[in-house]
Amino acid sequence: MKPLPVPRAAAVAACLAAFAVSPAPAWGPHPQITAAALKAVGTNDPLAAALGPERAALTDYCWMPDWRRSWVARKEGPFLADDFLPFPGMPVHAGHVMPGVKDTWAPYFRRALQALRSETPPNAARWVGSLVHFVEDSGAPPHAHPKGGDMHYVMENWVQSAAISIDGYRPVLLGATDDEAFAGFLRRMESYVAAAAERGRAMEPLAAVSNRPAVEAIALVSANESAKAVADVLLTLGHILPLAPAGRGAAHGRVRFASAGATNRTPAKVMLAGRDESTLCNAAGEWSLRGIPPGDYEILAIAPGHARARATLSVAAGRDTACDIDLPAAVPAGNLIMNPAFDLAWADGKLPDYWHRQKDAWESEPVPVSPGTRLRLEAAWKDAAQGSVVIRWRNTASPSGGQTEVSAPLAAGESARTIEAPAGTKFARVALLTAAPHPSAVCSRIGLANAEPAK
Repeated sequence: MKPLPVPRAAAVAACLAAFAVSPAPAWGPHPQITAAALKAVGTNDPLAAALGPERAALTDYCWMPDWRRSWVARKEGPFLADDFLPFPGMPVHAGHVMPGVKDTWAPYFRRALQALRSETPPNAARWVGSLVHFVEDSGAPPHAHPKGGDMHYVMENWVQSAAISIDGYRPVLLGATDDEAFAGFLRRMESYVAAAAERGRAMEPLAAVSNRPAVEAIALVSANESAKAVADVLLTLGHILPLAPAGRGAAHGRVRFASAGATNRTPAKVMLAGRDESTLCNAAGEWSLRGIPPGDYEILAIAPGHARARATLSVAAGRDTACDIDLPAAVPAGNLIMNPAFDLAWADGKLPDYWHRQKDAWESEPVPVSPGTRLRLEAAWKDAAQGSVVIRWRNTASPSGGQTEVSAPLAAGESARTIEAPAGTKFARVALLTAAPHPSAVCSRIGLANAEPAK
């Protein structure tokens, strides 16, 4: 996440503003589909009241799953897209085409409803955006009738986005209670995807001979059907939103940073251990959760530049309990890596959050850097460990695509090295090269911090 030490804060902010994730061409496009759905639902419904100004941001947050493992820059401060993607109910990144995308329907519907009932509007809007994305992707012709490569691109991008409209459509309520709405949502998705697959089969031979007008005609129908499905989902979420279970409690507090150099532009994350509830703090470090069943809980918290913290919380029905959390400083001071000791495993329960298993490595989330920045890479190796650590320099926040350079490896047994970011670098990802099933098997901690500038 964004570096916390003061000396480079301005540079990092500029880096994020200039090189935030921008979506590649994809189905719909998503914003026009979402905008058409919002227009059909209207603003006089409980969902609009719950989200307030954040409702309009759904046309942006509908990209969330395409931003996975990347930074999202916003005027109120950047955040990681993955803070609104993996969670205990869906601990891994899901596929976006059938049949894998079907696995997203149930967990993201329930998580979006939970966020609307328990979190602040900005946080809730981001979870709803993730759900909307998967609903829309499910109805894209090359997603419902899976096709890859150039054919996939043509089938989902040859569409006149300005023509997407469902004016006159009256969204359908999928159920009057939570259970009815959930069952109705699944039925709606099944029929919607089946129709999209038929259109995909009809579109495929037309795309193969580059008959763009015919492809565009089918794609526009599919985009409008996606908008109708999203409108039904949004209307339903708003309708059942006030039906939250009774007898719940709430909690709030502030995350306090140990480092005097901490910036409030990068939010801390607060999670309930063993449950799906989580939230990002606001710029003042404040957090809140509503609708928590009475009981005793363990709270987990983390922020860039700090180690993971734990706290206990007792929630009583009808009460709002205060719970402040103190985050210890990371080792080394100013460590830019999230979860550097691999000891936060909220989403999966076993594997470390903010680290991603690849064929040859465990790779960190991106760290914004500027060319010429001198960074100190550290590793605390276990005895007899085998492996190495490298920095993968990138000119994009995306984990794939764009320019990639790799630093010289920090070999097992070598504790530290100072490395300068090469020209063109905007982000760094630290990779622990090992075949171990868990990074802690070979290394107890990895550090990446700003080094003293060259003289």
